[in-house]
Amino acid sequence: MLSSLRLRLTGLVPPSLASRSLSASPAWAARDRFIPGKTHGMSTTDLRGPTIDESDHASINIDALARDMGEDGSVGIERPFERHPNGDMAERVFYGVKFKDMPYVQVLCAPNSTRFWLRDISHKKLLYVTPVRLGFLNAKRRSNVAAQAAGLSLGQQIRNLNIKAVRVKIDGFNNGRVAGLKGILQAGIHIVSVTDNSYVDWGWRKRAKKPKRRN
Repeated sequence: MLSSLRLRLTGLVPPSLASRSLSASPAWAARDRFIPGKTHGMSTTDLRGPTIDESDHASINIDALARDMGEDGSVGIERPFERHPNGDMAERVFYGVKFKDMPYVQVLCAPNSTRFWLRDISHKKLLYVTPVRLGFLNAKRRSNVAAQAAGLSLGQQIRNLNIKAVRVKIDGFNNGRVAGLKGILQAGIHIVSVTDNSYVDWGWRKRAKKPKRRN
């Protein structure tokens, strides 16, 4: 210890005892970095990659968009509430995307938590958010506040994918069933449709739980 200290003070430090530090050159640090007005030959779209809302059938989408566009040119005009879909629902355009090509949010309302998935039309998982990942542990994860925070976090990540509207499929019942959807709406994401996929056992083959003893 003292010998190495004397060598450092005298300036005769061998390579094995010299302190090693990691230094990055400016060229390496600036790799894949986009500076508006200074970076040439590259755009934010190239760095971000393809988004979900982009489609190869631009002419078909433009024709369908013209049919659903309002008189003042606004897109995604308000429609009367429809409880059940009709025959032309798959080809209808909402916020520039056809209903059949729109990604959907799968909400699982478990007794102890509310979990969210974002999937595309091929059922591929794009995002996954749970209250536990946001810091809601133990009994707090089953509250409606945890579900709303998870829905808000999911909605913000959906906006980063350039997705403006989604479909929602809900499975189960708990306190965060409605609060989770409010969180998605707070992030600025439009919910086009809500589908209840909760399983109902009409035969009721399950036996009731034994009552808890009071004495």
